[in-house]
Amino acid sequence: MVPPVAWLQGLRQRCDAHGILLVFDEVQCGVGRTGRFFAAETFGVAPDAVLFAKGVASGLPLGGIVAPRRLMEAWPPGCHGSTFGGNPVACAAALATLEVIEEEDLCLRARVLGERALTRLAAAAADCPGVVVDVRGVGLMVGVELTSAQVVEEVQRRCLDRGVLLISCGPHQEVVRLAPPLTISDEELEHGLDVLCAVLGEIGVSRREGRAAS
Repeated sequence: MVPPVAWLQGLRQRCDAHGILLVFDEVQCGVGRTGRFFAAETFGVAPDAVLFAKGVASGLPLGGIVAPRRLMEAWPPGCHGSTFGGNPVACAAALATLEVIEEEDLCLRARVLGERALTRLAAAAADCPGVVVDVRGVGLMVGVELTSAQVVEEVQRRCLDRGVLLISCGPHQEVVRLAPPLTISDEELEHGLDVLCAVLGEIGVSRREGRAAS
């Protein structure tokens, strides 16, 4: 789900009013995923602390926290440590990852490819209303909500038969989640979208034919 900006702004206002710290968990949506380095920048709402991990070290175990000095100094030494804190190999991977993100402008690429994916998926959804409930996302973090978990499983199976792996999410596993590498090539993205859109169309046709036959 893409949070409405007004909702995030409301959280910021309420936290300020009651002296509560606003923390953004950007373990998945940070490090360029939404088209800005942090999703907080994408939505224009400043948290008091940001947590990040995963993408920052390209798969190696590393996590971090960003907060103002006044907050960091309020914690006794060691209170915000971690199991993998200070791992030199993971830190080297993170530095290399940050260089690639900057040199290849992967934040911009996430915005461009994300818009391309949303446009194609929205067009496919319009052709199969009995299958797709909603298409939403920001940057290269896209969700395609289908009518049920059973339909998601069918989409996954058919796509896997054609060499495309998809994962599900949502409270009832009713959403197909797309979060490809920020370095995905144009050809790889188009292939994945071709397969997914074709499968959605096939299921839509079979559903319509089933209703007509009944």
